[in-house]
Formats: sequence, structure tokens, C-alpha cells
Amino acid sequence: MAYSYGATDPIYSFRTLSEAARALCPVRIDKNPLGETYAHVEGVRIRITGDASLASVPPSSLGWLPKSNKQGESSHAPEMHIHARVVYIVDGDEVLIRRNGVRNGVIAEQYAGLFDSLDAALQPFVSELRGLESVDIPDTKELPVLGELIRDTCRKIAEDTAGQPKFLHGQRRLREWQIDELIGAYWKPFINGPWDAGITGSYALLKHRCGRGETPNVYAFDTLGHFGFRVRTPDHDWIIGEIYCPPERFSPTETPDPATLTNLDSPGDAWLAELGPVKFCIRKATSRT
Repeated sequence: MAYSYGATDPIYSFRTLSEAARALCPVRIDKNPLGETYAHVEGVRIRITGDASLASVPPSSLGWLPKSNKQGESSHAPEMHIHARVVYIVDGDEVLIRRNGVRNGVIAEQYAGLFDSLDAALQPFVSELRGLESVDIPDTKELPVLGELIRDTCRKIAEDTAGQPKFLHGQRRLREWQIDELIGAYWKPFINGPWDAGITGSYALLKHRCGRGETPNVYAFDTLGHFGFRVRTPDHDWIIGEIYCPPERFSPTETPDPATLTNLDSPGDAWLAELGPVKFCIRKATSRT
């Protein structure tokens, strides 16, 4: 039927609406600064329990870290880029989804179906999900469709990230000398690393001032290995940044080579750099507070 109306390829076929929902609803997993895990799907935020297997998903406070594969993300299969969420019901109760195409520079016509949109068709599933207090990963009891989708996604992410570094919650407040013992060996190589044309603004000022002896104020976040720093500017602003060092790399026996510092592509509001396993984030905007 869809082909007869000129729907653009590809057209995805599912036996039921439930099957379509499982295939087309992206799930995002994240952690708040307290280490609590949540899933986000179709506008619903729901708590995840039994989440010890998701220790490789970074907390939101480390959202600036370069993303590794499967790090808390699950979306459509790579070949499924659904731009128009239109549903067709045809013989055999199949659900057909098609994406918009472009003809001669014009987006192809959207076709009418039994539902006005997939969002409307999914509403009963979303309502069921809102009725859940939480989703427990190890639990085997049957859940509503989107609850099952969340649990399956969590298990898949846990499987895919099993060998990745863990982000452990519960780092206590540390004094500056304690932080210096853990990661101080990385600071001078970071500051003394090679300059390049992309080092400007607050990043350049940070290297300039600290290279001439300015000492940063440092502090610890709740996640083990996550630290922050502030450096005063001549006009009484603050340069603000963060450092993440995997705990197994604390207190290195050898000082890293400054020449190994890499400045990463940073199109957003921060510069990113890495010195081996240690990551640095420098905010582009200085702060008065």
C-alpha cells in the first residue's frame, strides 16, 4: 500500500506495534552526580536499580569526556534513520514505517495512515512505563513493552562495556596536598605541553600563567578520579577546568612526557586535552564567581 503511494525506500516491516516500539524508541542511560542511574525513553525518565553492571557509564558530571562506543547510548540500528514517524497498518497486522525522502530538493509528501503519528500510537506504552517506579536489571519478571526495552538496553550496554574502565562513586573531599599526591605528576606536563595554533583564550592564559608559577586551586568531585581546578586571572576572573584520571593511574612512578599531550577537537564550550589516560577540560568562558 505504501509503495503504491510512492513511499521512499526503505520501508521497515514489523509484525506488531510492540515490535515496532522496541525497534524505534531510542533509550539513553545516564547517571546523576550521586551515582544514581536513569533511563530516558519517549520523554519518560525512570530509575534503574541493580545497576552495578553499568559502572562503566560515566556520571553526568563527566559528560565532557570523549565518548567511547556504547557508553550509555542506544539508538536505532545504524541503517534505520527515521525522519518521519508515520505508521501504516496493512494486511496481516504489519506495521510499516517509512522515512522521508527528498525529490528534486523537496521533501517527499507524508502519507496518511491509521495513526496520525507514531507518537500517538506509542502513547499507551508510554503510559504503562510511567506507571513503573523503577526498572531492575537483574529482575526477570515481565515488564511493559518499554520497560522490557529499557532492561534489554541496560543489559546490552553492560555487556558491551564490561571491559571498559569503571566510574566509582564515593570519593571523599580531599585536601590539595592529597590531590597533588594523586595527580600532581600530570599537571606540569599538561601545562608545559606543546603549544599549537588552536590554543587560545582561557586555555592559552592558563598555560601562560601556570607556566610561570601560578598555582591552581584544586578540589575533588564525588566520582573517584574526577577533580576540578580554578586559576585566578589578572582581571580577577577565574579560569575553570576539570581533570579525570583513572584511579589505577594515580601517583605514577614516572613523570609523563609533555610531548605526548594531545589537544582534541573541541567545537563546544570547552577545550579538551589528554595526556595518556588523563583527560583535561578547560572552559572557554571565564567566570566571575
